[in-house]
Amino acid sequence: MAECHQFALVDCPRGSTSPGPVWDHHPVDLSRSRRSPPALVTSVVFGVIGTVLLVIGFVADNEPLVLSAVGAGTVSLIAVLVWREQLITAWRSRRRPG
Repeated sequence: MAECHQFALVDCPRGSTSPGPVWDHHPVDLSRSRRSPPALVTSVVFGVIGTVLLVIGFVADNEPLVLSAVGAGTVSLIAVLVWREQLITAWRSRRRPG
């Protein structure tokens, strides 16, 4: 049976006498898997800024604020399209055999 290590938790192998899970020998890098892509973060930030500027611009009837909101929305859209391209590229590289 597998020895206990402090790295990664995996399911108990079939036929094991251990009642609980066993530890795998391979460490899991949680810092890399939990980091948000910069393009996604940029899109969300500019989307929130654009929404706030749009609401304030319409309420205050301020055309420069509304135009600024459109600019922030444009940056948000471009950033999300960059993130989408990164996702597609990563997906294609995983699908290719060899």
